[in-house]
Amino acid sequence: MKKLTKIIDRTPSNPAYITHKIRQQLAPFVLFDAGRVVGQEDLFVGWHPHSGVATVTLPYDAKLVHQDSMGNQDTIEDQGLQWMASGKGIWHKESYQGTNTKTDIGIMQLWILLPPNEEIANTRYFNLKNKDIVQVENTRILLGSYQGNKASHTISQDVSYLDVNLKAGESWHFQHPSQTRGFIYPRSGQLRIGEDILNTESLGLLEESKDPLEVIAMTDTQFVLAVSSPWPHKVVHQYGQMHTNLLALEIASNEIQSQAKQLQKSGLL
Repeated sequence: MKKLTKIIDRTPSNPAYITHKIRQQLAPFVLFDAGRVVGQEDLFVGWHPHSGVATVTLPYDAKLVHQDSMGNQDTIEDQGLQWMASGKGIWHKESYQGTNTKTDIGIMQLWILLPPNEEIANTRYFNLKNKDIVQVENTRILLGSYQGNKASHTISQDVSYLDVNLKAGESWHFQHPSQTRGFIYPRSGQLRIGEDILNTESLGLLEESKDPLEVIAMTDTQFVLAVSSPWPHKVVHQYGQMHTNLLALEIASNEIQSQAKQLQKSGLL
């Protein structure tokens, strides 16, 4: 059975679980920022750029209000999913608003590298409502596939991103012939993988192997699993820009500067 190689806890000084220290070994996953913003009913993140990555955002006990430089203005509902493949460059801003009188806002955001033929292409964007996400028993298929069932939208990366809800004592299994690297993250509850216990808001790095994964719920738990095939390219980065080579980064940087001027001209930035 697949084991955990490391458990990473979120700290105030380092809110992102995936950083430059482990980015290459987890690529195409290059950032994962998740957890609850305690005691706040809303959170605003101002205009900022991305390129070369897809940002995949799932709000819970919250909704996400989005606006970007490509003209997308959208609301991503509680437990919905936003995919924004930034390509050669995009600016966006976002506002998280608590739902159901909650004072804690839950956010999970995963960055996935785009392949060379997409990293300087146009932006690709979609927003899934909760009801649009394919569900197989206790598993929501956010991206990729599970037990022969595919997600609502097809992406080019060999990636599966699954949202699983287990009752205490239940077990869950996953195995894929090529998706051998990744991580697991319980946003609530406690689970066991092999001899390791993984608690709420702790990220477990998975052993890179073709072995099956078995998850046992120690309590009621809701977790995400992100797995992929190994990434064959380099990772070069500059803040929110992640690319496979320096030329792509330069092309995207020029595009981002051009868009910034347009936003300034229109009075948005």
